[in-house]
Amino acid sequence: MNEKVFYSPELTNRNFCSDCKVCVEVCPVKALKKTVLDIDVDRKNCAEYILSSDECIKCTAICPQGIIKLVPYIIEEDGQIRRGESD
Repeated sequence: MNEKVFYSPELTNRNFCSDCKVCVEVCPVKALKKTVLDIDVDRKNCAEYILSSDECIKCTAICPQGIIKLVPYIIEEDGQIRRGESD
């Protein structure tokens, strides 16, 4: 099995999101989209960028509320993406 682990953003507390959208603006591959209630992450674009460039922490670093954390995801050989185990 040829699985690859990558770390992708998730909001830790949606109630504290100020809707500033700086995380969306800073994403180099536009993998983040602001919705009415959440931030949607295009995990495929995120994975492709991270796996080709080693790491990306731009959204977590820029969030003024500090509510974005990176969590493990696994991209399987067939391209399916699933959430991995958190530390």
